[in-house]
Amino acid sequence: MSLIWALILGNWTMNEILRPERWSAPVVALGYVLVILTVVSFFQCVCTHPGAPPAAWRAAALDGAEPCVLHHSSGEPVPPRGRYYRRWDATLLAFDHHCWWIGRPVAWRNRKFFVLFVLYAAALSGYGLVLTALDLCALLQSYGIGNGASGLSLLTLLPPVGLGGPMQAAMLGIALSQMETDDLSRLAGLYAIVCFDLAATLLLGAFGAWHLRMVLRNATSIGTPEEVRYDVGTAANVRQVFGRRPLLWGLPVWLDDAPEGDGIHWPTKPMTKPTTKPESARGSRAETAHSNHS
Repeated sequence: MSLIWALILGNWTMNEILRPERWSAPVVALGYVLVILTVVSFFQCVCTHPGAPPAAWRAAALDGAEPCVLHHSSGEPVPPRGRYYRRWDATLLAFDHHCWWIGRPVAWRNRKFFVLFVLYAAALSGYGLVLTALDLCALLQSYGIGNGASGLSLLTLLPPVGLGGPMQAAMLGIALSQMETDDLSRLAGLYAIVCFDLAATLLLGAFGAWHLRMVLRNATSIGTPEEVRYDVGTAANVRQVFGRRPLLWGLPVWLDDAPEGDGIHWPTKPMTKPTTKPESARGSRAETAHSNHS
């Protein structure tokens, strides 16, 4: 988590504090919107209780009136898709995983905020990547490197000769030798931020896409075979994580909304089983019976 906050601070410093010219108002506004959404999603995920079964359900489960599984060591009743969380000595609803980044479990009530945090962090890194890459190429062009090949070679950590040829490599060397100390420092800072932004965008983007895919399939990180029966359609699956109001799905708030359901009783799709034998199987059985009769 410290690396993510350091990257946000680095992007803000390079694009807001140290940049000679300020970006246009829409560019700055979009950047701050992404920062706010990322930060709010994080604190909502950390501060929102993951969700636990009410005391009335626990009493009913212990009396045998509710389906549950008793935890082997604590004896606590655990509802379907729930899990006993030893660190808190509590049962959590729709347990997804324990996130070592935030040091908290992700479950029924805060899973939405966790997914939004990862996705907005990836979007923020990608946005910073675009802005710093533009500044890096503009800085190189100001010293006579106009086709961007050397800038691309810097971004991909490849030798300049590999993309721009000997002439482009020579131009890059001359430009670096002619740069003033301030421009060299800015070049180094932009290059470092671009490399970290690129890595963060790829990693967080893939991680967020994976979690979003599980939401769409109504699956969890701990993945059990019986989770297939909880896949009741894309829209219904999303409502069980992001809430009943589609307009609020992208916002890290609940307001009067909440995940659809109670976190204990889950709709399931019917598991169909073949009721008739395939023709080949019936034919082979008939042939076997005929041979035995003969």
